[in-house]
Amino acid sequence: MLMGQNGDRGLPGGKPAWGPAGRAALERVLDEPPPRPPP
Repeated sequence: MLMGQNGDRGLPGGKPAWGPAGRAALERVLDEPPPRPPP
């Protein structure tokens, strides 16, 4: 995600195409319900 941000800002090592994928992955992780405890 940081490489995508750097790309959006025109910083060295940045890759603008990586930003949306990184943000989408982070959103999926944060939206997942917590694991259920074993019975």
